[in-house]
Amino acid sequence: MKKTVRVFMLATLLLCFTAIAQTALAQGPPPPPDDKGTSTNKAPGGSSGSPIGNGTFILVALAAAYAGRKAYLVKNEKK
Repeated sequence: MKKTVRVFMLATLLLCFTAIAQTALAQGPPPPPDDKGTSTNKAPGGSSGSPIGNGTFILVALAAAYAGRKAYLVKNEKK
């Protein structure tokens, strides 16, 4: 019985701390943009988009290197 009460109190305390932290860290919404009412779509931040080409290339290159190393280790595994 004591263990059940202790677990319940710990869970309640953890839930309360999480709820308080979420409320304390909340921020208000950003101000509206200056050019309200336009009929064109604009990228956020005024940029033309996110440059993800180089990051994708690096990710694919690292994945290929990792797969190659794993294949090499499996091939040369001592039995």
